[in-house]
Amino acid sequence: MLVDLPAYVANVRAPGNSGFTDVAPAIKWQIGPVPGKVDLAAVVGVALPTGAAEIAGLGAQPYVQFPWSWELHDGWGVSGMFTEFFRPSDPASKRVTETTFVVEKKLTHTFSLFTEYVGDYPDGAVRASSGIRAGFIG
Repeated sequence: MLVDLPAYVANVRAPGNSGFTDVAPAIKWQIGPVPGKVDLAAVVGVALPTGAAEIAGLGAQPYVQFPWSWELHDGWGVSGMFTEFFRPSDPASKRVTETTFVVEKKLTHTFSLFTEYVGDYPDGAVRASSGIRAGFIG
């Protein structure tokens, strides 16, 4: 069992919305490592309508997610996630597919650099969005 806690999203440029995301309890099943030393899991959960509707959307939003990771060598690793969100209360887009892909380099035992791609692909008339960000963990 796991729980995704709300995050605060702040808009630094007007116009736009700010507020908290939803609380999302879930169940995780650790499937791997599978052949090739790829760690794989399956997660099933539901985002409960506890956050700002402008940020998190309306109503309960079930999801299924498949996170994976692969430790390479010399501190390098790749990981990602495939998530399918179901949004029954959203008239414009009932389903959103999200993909992530991360390249990480561990510099020390407690410090890593990463670059991440995130793509959100809604069904219906809503435009897809994607972004690349980089940062550190430590």
